[in-house]
Amino acid sequence: MSRLPAPLDRLPFPVIGAPLFIISNPRLVIAQCIAAVVGSMPALNARPPEQLEEWLLEITQALAAYNLANPQAPAAPFAINQIVHKSNGRLEHDMGLCVKYKVPIIITSLGAREDVNAAVHSYGGVVLHDVIHNKHAHKAIEKGADGLIAVATGLLSTTSAMASHATAESLLIFVCLSKFAQALADTVGGRKSNLLSPSRPGFQGFTMRAIFSILSLLIVLIIVGLLAKKQWPAQSSAPITAPADSGVLIPTTIPGATPQQQSLQIQQQVKESLDAAIQQAHPVPDDK
Repeated sequence: MSRLPAPLDRLPFPVIGAPLFIISNPRLVIAQCIAAVVGSMPALNARPPEQLEEWLLEITQALAAYNLANPQAPAAPFAINQIVHKSNGRLEHDMGLCVKYKVPIIITSLGAREDVNAAVHSYGGVVLHDVIHNKHAHKAIEKGADGLIAVATGLLSTTSAMASHATAESLLIFVCLSKFAQALADTVGGRKSNLLSPSRPGFQGFTMRAIFSILSLLIVLIIVGLLAKKQWPAQSSAPITAPADSGVLIPTTIPGATPQQQSLQIQQQVKESLDAAIQQAHPVPDDK
């Protein structure tokens, strides 16, 4: 049984088409959804702003007609990407239309806002938030996002700090712990009476769910630990080199030294390098 929230729970496979600036349009979104992929587009692709309502109407009507003709294999839900930064003067207008047409999924970028999340949740929609750093992930979850999209370094027109496997793995651990704690708290809160009486209906179901949740979390942590153990030594053992004539200082440290000793050593090397560079650029005249 799927643990994803509706409408993501009926996807045959978890694939979301990227909301491509300028490129994505209703025809592409409809084609993606019919192919069982979550089709998406940025709200700002609709220009002028009034065009967004025409596009939302076109998408919703086309998918409704397809679902009516194909009840056994309905189309995937679609998503609209919203730039929630304060510089987006269209946000209130565009979000009003998304609420009006009950857009199933909203992908938020450049900020996490509780009012936007609440508006989407008011009609049963789902909010997925773009994050480029662990601190952004924490804020997004705290403000009510239903899921995270970890943006990695290398994507077009995107600056991201999520360059390493270790960062992505720590994000995964945080999400798993957050969701597990929330689910466990909700379950315990809703079944306090069942906890007090094992003979009451629901107690065994709760116990099995709790056991499977804990086992699933432990499996995830073990996998993440193995991946991190495999990745970190490879990163730490990779030598850092620079061309001999580049003038770039590559600090070296004594193997086995404490972090404090390594820090002091690097500071001393940098200071000596700067002093040498200054002397070379402005030689001190000999006293005569």
